[in-house]
Amino acid sequence: VSIFVEYSITLLNYNDSLNCANVTNCTRDTAMEHSTNTFSYEPLDPIIREIRLVTIFPAKDASANIYCDLKHSAFDINPAYEALSYVWGDPAARLPITICGLQFLVTRNLYAVLRYIRAQNRPRTFWIDAICIDQTNITERNHQVSQMQEIYGRASTVIAWLGHNDTDEWSISILK
Repeated sequence: VSIFVEYSITLLNYNDSLNCANVTNCTRDTAMEHSTNTFSYEPLDPIIREIRLVTIFPAKDASANIYCDLKHSAFDINPAYEALSYVWGDPAARLPITICGLQFLVTRNLYAVLRYIRAQNRPRTFWIDAICIDQTNITERNHQVSQMQEIYGRASTVIAWLGHNDTDEWSISILK
């Protein structure tokens, strides 16, 4: 049994609100560089209060590989997104996902929740701290963390993933 809490503020029409790039052909504003197979972030523009948003592409099979796109968005234009809050888990235990055709390692707990929240028939766009913040850039990380209350506050939905539970007990909490 997995412990999962979702508190929905509004419903999104994903067909109208998302303009998804092909996973093998990322657009210019993604946060990857295609000259190497090494994942790297492009800097955020603090003047326009940019954030990164990750789009998780659908899969009918829950065990299918996870494919995503990562784009910059000016926060003040109120982009449509959901937010994920979760327990990071063991930082040494990592599994690969694909972001814009490049491998990106995430913790086992994030991997599990990405599989759980991925839709079967439509992409979903999220702000997820471990993916949307360059964790190696201390200045960016500190700036983004200082905006987390507002980031979570503007999300249409906030999902709290508490991890897997080996019993039949459920834990429920409301984030907003």
